[in-house]
Amino acid sequence: MDNLESLLKQLSTQVFQGGGFDRPLVTKRRSRLCVAVRASHRSLLPNSIILDTSSSGSTYFMEPKEAVELNNMEVKLSSSERVEEQTILSLLTSEISESNMKIKHLLDKILEIDLAFARAGHAQWMGAACPALSPRNCNISQSEHLSIKVEGIQHPLLLESSLRNLSTDVSPRSPDLNQGNDVMNFETKSHAHFPVPIDIKIGHGTKVVVISGPNTGGKTASMKTLGLVSMMLKAGMYLPAQNKPRLPWFDLILADIGDQQSLEQSLSTFSGHISRLREILEVVSRESLVLIDELGSGTDPSEGVALSESVLQYLKDRVNLAVVTTHYADLTRLKEKDNRFETAATEFSLETLQPTYRILWGSMGESNALNIAKSMGFDERIIERAVLWVNKLRPDKQQEQKGLLYRSLIEERDRLESQAMEAASLHSDIMNIYNEVSFWYFSWGFSSLSHSYILGTNERKKVLISLLL
Repeated sequence: MDNLESLLKQLSTQVFQGGGFDRPLVTKRRSRLCVAVRASHRSLLPNSIILDTSSSGSTYFMEPKEAVELNNMEVKLSSSERVEEQTILSLLTSEISESNMKIKHLLDKILEIDLAFARAGHAQWMGAACPALSPRNCNISQSEHLSIKVEGIQHPLLLESSLRNLSTDVSPRSPDLNQGNDVMNFETKSHAHFPVPIDIKIGHGTKVVVISGPNTGGKTASMKTLGLVSMMLKAGMYLPAQNKPRLPWFDLILADIGDQQSLEQSLSTFSGHISRLREILEVVSRESLVLIDELGSGTDPSEGVALSESVLQYLKDRVNLAVVTTHYADLTRLKEKDNRFETAATEFSLETLQPTYRILWGSMGESNALNIAKSMGFDERIIERAVLWVNKLRPDKQQEQKGLLYRSLIEERDRLESQAMEAASLHSDIMNIYNEVSFWYFSWGFSSLSHSYILGTNERKKVLISLLL
């Protein structure tokens, strides 16, 4: 092989020196070593064999006659080498197949160890806490009234992005993993934009949580956070949260988040949501977590509300937990009819007219679209006109105003009824006293009357004096 290469290098140099090519070039064509020569200079290698040509036909790849025997020998040796390789590989394969189960077992153990180190490294990097599984309903103690209790949780993917943006000199405060008694703290944490931590607290028995509030307020991000940490729990990962996070085990985590429209399948936004929702409803179980973003959106509001409420009523009997985001006020009032529903709202600061990205559990949120538009410099005249239209046209606002008016009328009716009953009682007492006074006055005279009532009650004295005067 060395002799063949040396010979061809020498011949290619001669071709180059004779102007037969731009540079000495030895290459391989059809498994045989050859020399590149311009077609116009093929005479530089007389009696040579043309193995191949370039696409333009201007270059020939020629095997010099001096290299034919050496190439033949190289081809034979290469063939023998391949046969020997196949023989060795067959023997190795046979030996490996005999130890197939042992090798698979070792590979599985190596994978487990590798995953354990990966989880530990990830937990240390994020300063995460060890989660715990919530007990089932039959094992609930009085101190464990919450099925989900995750305090100070940060969106894992947003947190990872923030950590990557930190300089390389950032290190965790402690190399030890957080066992649930401390909070993640980095030396230069203030130099990066970290996601706002939120609390997720959902009680046992709650089947549906309706999250409302303004756009850009964090509704969808909070719902995604719950889905991600639930998947991390199932994967045996630590969570970037404070204290000791606790969640139930979900066999399935099903989500309809984002715009599902498709030009290829001729699906609108609403049709895309319905298609995805239908798939979810077909596979849900009593241990499933269902996450739905903007339930019932993309269609007529009245029909959207009706469909959304029907879906939630269906889910409450068939899942472990369903969390939905919405702008429909009617869905937030389902809690008043069934304690298996719970509400939550994204906090919105009326002072700064900005969302705080925190979740207020048990609250009902306002969309605050007009406040957000105002904070972004929208024309005041347009906003004022919009406020008038909202107060006139929004059914939920009208219903709310009717409810307030109805409650005030009920309170006024109760107050008047109470006063009427008190007046009737006083009137009865006065009539009794009047009758007694009249009887004594006309039967025995004023002197006997005065003597008889000297020892009477103070109330009777007052009434008597007022009557006589």
